[in-house]
Amino acid sequence: MAAKEPFQPLGAPALGALSIARVASPLAGPGNAQPGPGTGTRPAAVVPAPDFAACQAMREDHELELWGNLDRCLTLPEALEYWRGTDYEERHLFLARLDGQPLGLCSVTLPLRENTARAGIDVLVGPHFRRRGYGRALLEHAESLARGRGRTSLDAYHEVPLGLVQPGSVMVPAKSGAGGLPLNDLATAFAMAAGYELEQVERSSTLSLPVPPDLLAGLEAEALAKAGDYELTGWDEECPADLLPGYAELKARMSEDVPTAGLDWEREAWDPAQCGRRSRPWYAVACNP
Repeated sequence: MAAKEPFQPLGAPALGALSIARVASPLAGPGNAQPGPGTGTRPAAVVPAPDFAACQAMREDHELELWGNLDRCLTLPEALEYWRGTDYEERHLFLARLDGQPLGLCSVTLPLRENTARAGIDVLVGPHFRRRGYGRALLEHAESLARGRGRTSLDAYHEVPLGLVQPGSVMVPAKSGAGGLPLNDLATAFAMAAGYELEQVERSSTLSLPVPPDLLAGLEAEALAKAGDYELTGWDEECPADLLPGYAELKARMSEDVPTAGLDWEREAWDPAQCGRRSRPWYAVACNP
C-alpha cells in the first residue's frame, strides 16, 4: 500500500479469465446461529461458505499488511453478521477469481431509508494482482450495481498509517477541512485516477493498554473536569430498553454533528428498533446527564 512511485496500471487484465461473482449473504444455520435477545451467548462454531471465507482471508491479510495486526478488522462472526444486511441497509459482497484463484473483492452498501441517492463502495485486490487492471474491473462492477439502483453519489473510506507517509511525499489535499493523503499510496492514486475526489480526512489515535497509572490518572482528571454531572453507562450485546430512545436520538444527532462538508450525506433517522439491531454484536457506551 505504501508504493514509492505514482500509480500506473501495468496492463489490461485478461478479462476473459476473470470472473466476479456475488457472495451469497450468510444465513443463520446450525454453525451460524445467532444468540437470542438478552442471552449473551455465542454460537459454538462458524462455518462460512468457501467464497465468504476467501473474502475474509483477503481482508485479514490486507489488515496485517497495512497495520501488522487485526485490531481494526471484523472477526469472522462479526463479518457474518454484518454482511447479512439489515432492514435499513443492503450489503452486497463480490469475489473476483482468475482461473479459479481468488484475487480480489468489491462491495456495495445501499442505505434504504435515508441517503438513498448514495452508495458506499469498496475495492480490494491482493498484492500479487495489483496494477494489472483488476481493481478497475472490480470498481466498474461495483459502480454498475450502484447506478442500476439509481445511486448518483458514491463514497469510499480508505486508511493510511501515518508512519507510512514519507517526508516529502506529494500530498492530495482534502477539499474540506485539514489534512491530505499521499499520492504515492496505491489506493489513493487508484481512486484519483478513477475520477474520485478526496473530500475529508479523519485522524484516529490509539491508547495502548495497559495504561501507566500516572497517565491514566491524568487523563481521568482531565475528562472529569469537563464531564460535569455526566455519568458513563455501558452495556454488552443489546442496549437496555430504557436507554434505547435516548440512544437513538444521540445516534441521529451524531450522524449530522460530525462535519460532512461536501459529502452527500443526510441526517440518519435512528429509532429504538434500529439501535437494538445495530448495537447487538458490539459493546457500546453512552453518556447520560
